[in-house]
Amino acid sequence: MENLLKEINELSGVWGSFICDGHGVVLSAAMPKTQRKDVENIGREVVQVVALLNMLGEETDVLDFLYSDGRILVNGLADLSLVVACEPNVDMSMVRLKSNVMLAELRRNVRFKRHMEKASRVKKHLRANEGLDESYRKIIGKLKPLKG
Repeated sequence: MENLLKEINELSGVWGSFICDGHGVVLSAAMPKTQRKDVENIGREVVQVVALLNMLGEETDVLDFLYSDGRILVNGLADLSLVVACEPNVDMSMVRLKSNVMLAELRRNVRFKRHMEKASRVKKHLRANEGLDESYRKIIGKLKPLKG
């Protein structure tokens, strides 16, 4: 996995990347030392956002967060996430292309498949909002259903 992360990190404008499973557990990381402490927090937040979107009935495979000083692409949300930290003006088409290729390679890896199957079985037993922390539960509480 580390070799695949290094490949994506070689793209111009990419600062670092990591892979986390559907529970936000970081499986592999290639991030600058100054950002390593934030990797697990980002992984946890990705899982929270995905859970929130699922509760709202929204499905997506890609999240793209743009900040004034950076950009974070999260790809492959169903079973695992590849998180790529970039400069704000990075060529996103190249980052998405490379991340799609990387995710396909990971999903073909037998050892990785076994881990994902185990994580999937565990996840099915969780209630939809069980993994959400209080800040996300407050957001859900404020949402109003659409009147049709």
